[in-house]
Amino acid sequence: MFEAQSRSRSGLSQELAKDRLGVPSVLFFVLAGVAPLTVAAGVIPTAYQITGLTGIPAAFVAISVVLGLFAVGYVAMTRHITNSGAFYAFISRGIGRTVGVGAALVALLSYSFLQVGLYGAFGPNAASEAAAHLGLHAAWWVWALGAWAVITVLGLLRVDITGWVLGVLLTAEIAVILAETVSGLLHPHGGRLSFGTLSPADLTSAGVGTFGVLAVVAVLGFVGFEQAPVLAEEAKRARRTIPMATYLALGVIAVVYAGAAWAMAAHAGQAQVVATAGREGPGLLFGLGDGFLSNAAQLLFLTSLFAAALAFHNVVWRYMYALGREHVLPSVLGRTGGKQHPKGRVPRAERDRAGRHRGVRGRRLAAHD
Repeated sequence: MFEAQSRSRSGLSQELAKDRLGVPSVLFFVLAGVAPLTVAAGVIPTAYQITGLTGIPAAFVAISVVLGLFAVGYVAMTRHITNSGAFYAFISRGIGRTVGVGAALVALLSYSFLQVGLYGAFGPNAASEAAAHLGLHAAWWVWALGAWAVITVLGLLRVDITGWVLGVLLTAEIAVILAETVSGLLHPHGGRLSFGTLSPADLTSAGVGTFGVLAVVAVLGFVGFEQAPVLAEEAKRARRTIPMATYLALGVIAVVYAGAAWAMAAHAGQAQVVATAGREGPGLLFGLGDGFLSNAAQLLFLTSLFAAALAFHNVVWRYMYALGREHVLPSVLGRTGGKQHPKGRVPRAERDRAGRHRGVRGRRLAAHD
């Protein structure tokens, strides 16, 4: 029931392409969904400002360990259940189909709304950057719909091609975060590098409840790391690829986030970082390097949003495809098309339906602009 299989009598396949994705491609999909630069420039400064706490770097390290323990069992299930429905298949096998369907619909709605939100964030930022650097003036929704159109086209391509597009964007994104981090650590406040924000003691600096607040912030930064099993049907040697990509993603995310948060506090000063975050916002990260790094980071902030939307686009239609194949959603969504060449093609009916849904939502938002 939960293993991928081809069951169509009409020439349409219910199989996804096999052996398309290696560890790098799956890793790129996962990291793109996590959106490292968006979190580093947006979530971390906001967290410093809103919570007034300085233990955020230590919190990222602590939560990565907790999620690592969760991941051991999570990815172990992919060795026994290979299904693009991920949570649906796992929970249905373990607890029951009714609970599994409920979990799948929650996941599907969550990913869909998150994707719509990413377009909403991309539009205003793209409009601002285009007006400032290109002299192009257009409403935010024009840029959002443009991004949606490009992502829809990319969704028509083979999944491995999409993976390498994400790879290029993610490589540049992470490189600029690391460059900003190193620059910030090389120029600490007062000329002396402090390790205070990495101390476990900072996790409970204002009482035991402090850790709960910091944990909420840190977990938010890891949203999306669980995507790898969704790609299991298309992965090469999935029993090895999915666990390795998941663990690598956790390690990369922990290092990048903890390092960036530490560099911000070190550069601004641990005692001043909260106030500085309130004044500068994303500039807390962008200001760690020189003018070139700052400009590159601001541009890549846009590509980070774009890459995350592209990654979640793929996750959303795979969930819909898996649920269609299991007849939870209309079965037409569980077909990949093509009488002789079923492999390598995306579920067309679902893709078109999802694209129309986001297009209508975008036009409704624009009508109220």
